[in-house]
Amino acid sequence: MGSLLTPDFVTEGRSVVLEDKPGRGKTHLAFAIAYRAMQNGFDALFVAAAKLVEELSTASRDGQLRDALARYMKPHVLVVDEVGYLAYGDDATNVLCHVVNDRHIPRDRRSNPRARPASPPRRSIREDEASARRRLQLPSRSCGSPR
Repeated sequence: MGSLLTPDFVTEGRSVVLEDKPGRGKTHLAFAIAYRAMQNGFDALFVAAAKLVEELSTASRDGQLRDALARYMKPHVLVVDEVGYLAYGDDATNVLCHVVNDRHIPRDRRSNPRARPASPPRRSIREDEASARRRLQLPSRSCGSPR
């Protein structure tokens, strides 16, 4: 648990999925992780899943998904809260897939897709994230094309 509070958690591009019954402190713990990252000099954004999905779904319908995704790619730490309280439709699945996939592209490759991977390369989606994808019924690594 202590490793989630170190700068290495952010610099290594690691992720965590917190899952438990309501009222067990997941939001509090996620906020503490983001706060510690900020204390270590990183940017953090805390957003409710419903707001993220609504904003990105609207942007997708308007052909502005790529621009709207930029807000969620910028911070070093992105906390998406209350994911389990949503009923997921096709569009929600697609926009969540883009957030997860795009955040796993190293920062230097986001702005320049031809850039060589940073050394050491960031990890690909880890097992805990793969299991989260199964629970959320997200596609394995293929999202619809952003508009």
